[in-house]
Amino acid sequence: IAGSTLTLEVAVQRAVNELGFSPVAAVEAATLTPARAFGFDRVNPVTGAPLGLIAPGYAADLNLLDPADWTAQHVWCAGRQVK
Repeated sequence: IAGSTLTLEVAVQRAVNELGFSPVAAVEAATLTPARAFGFDRVNPVTGAPLGLIAPGYAADLNLLDPADWTAQHVWCAGRQVK
């Protein structure tokens, strides 16, 4: 749902504000559903770590968004906070 003119952050925001999705449903639709569709909920063949979920033992990049305006407040990549 994200692309050259629509960022994932804005897509989630619009799903909540314009389409009436719950925040949980919007984030899941934008993250977990595509991860499963592309097979990212399986073990990474390079690192051996499972992908696609936020759970103990899984490899993940995370964004912590401000629920008031859906802007990124904190970002973690490969377990390191980068913002």
